[in-house]
Amino acid sequence: MHSAVRTLAFIALCGPVSAVAQTASPTRSGTEQVTNKVYTYVEQMPEFPGGQPALFRTLGQTIVYPAEALQQGLEGKVFVSFVVAASGQVQDVKVSKSVHPLLDAEALRAVQALPAFVPGKQNGRPVAVAYTLPIAFRLPAEAAPAASAPVEPLLTGPRPAAKEGRSPRPQGGQEALAEYLKTVAYPEEARQAQASGLIVVDVTVGADGKVSKVGTDNGIGLQNGQATRLMPALRFAAISLLNDAPTWVPGQLKGKNVSSNIHIPLQFDAASGAVSIVPGLRLFPDEGPVVPGGPEALLRTMSQRLQYPMEALRNQRQGKVVLFLQVSEEGRLEQPLVVGPVLPELDAEALRVATLLPPVFPALEQGKPVRSYYLLPVVFEIRE
Repeated sequence: MHSAVRTLAFIALCGPVSAVAQTASPTRSGTEQVTNKVYTYVEQMPEFPGGQPALFRTLGQTIVYPAEALQQGLEGKVFVSFVVAASGQVQDVKVSKSVHPLLDAEALRAVQALPAFVPGKQNGRPVAVAYTLPIAFRLPAEAAPAASAPVEPLLTGPRPAAKEGRSPRPQGGQEALAEYLKTVAYPEEARQAQASGLIVVDVTVGADGKVSKVGTDNGIGLQNGQATRLMPALRFAAISLLNDAPTWVPGQLKGKNVSSNIHIPLQFDAASGAVSIVPGLRLFPDEGPVVPGGPEALLRTMSQRLQYPMEALRNQRQGKVVLFLQVSEEGRLEQPLVVGPVLPELDAEALRVATLLPPVFPALEQGKPVRSYYLLPVVFEIRE
């Protein structure tokens, strides 16, 4: 199915349309003055390498009709506005006319991933030019809504061999852990403050199945879906309840029990007073998500697309931002959350680039793809 939904027969791309101009104070680069003014029309308009046919072809090869949108029968035209900077880079990408969050997000991701244009020029100098791309998602006849449509990974090549071994897990698996969490009381201090959060707990289980260490450096407070400061009482509660969890099955390597660790994401919801596993995620799949080329390849891809925020660079600020991403059944890296913040500007850049990451091989249970998660460290480092 997914090899079909990549084609332009399903995604109609229209030509660029001028957007509202914005201006800012001019800057100087070397001996040539480059203005920060954003034009709607210039003497020499920006050009995509290979022209508009190449632009449409690139978007058509990048955009994937979201499986959930296909199942729900969603279609329509998303308008994405952006600026082709004086450098040719695509910047300030946003949805100017929405259809549905699923289609909006896919159109936004595809435009953000575009390579550099040949910049526009005014009076012989490169300038920034605003564009709008209408991207029409149209359902093909064979993609009519189907509640039981099979899930197919986006990556169709050979899946790398699974690592030998198995991670530790509670006796009785995820279902037993979920039942245990139903019995724990919500921290009273957090309940009174209506504090919620997502906390990733690092659990080390010995070869004997006993928990030897529980800790967490990563977590985020949540209020009405927005990130807030994580209440210390929630962090303490997360460590305590997993430290006291029922018996664990130890991890294995080459058929032998070994001491190993695993990350457990827990959701604290003050509204319901419940502690639970993040809904929809499978924590102990037979095979975890696999990055083509290994984790190092994903980090390289991310580092190539990172733009060090000027304010942080000016103030010599650096550090490691940790992202929590859900990995869909198709292999998309979705819903990034900063669970290890450093600075707002570094956190925001890590989140931006996370939306541009390529798909991975999804986790598998009994040979079928399942939704899982991935922790991604994003390092900002200033080198002399």
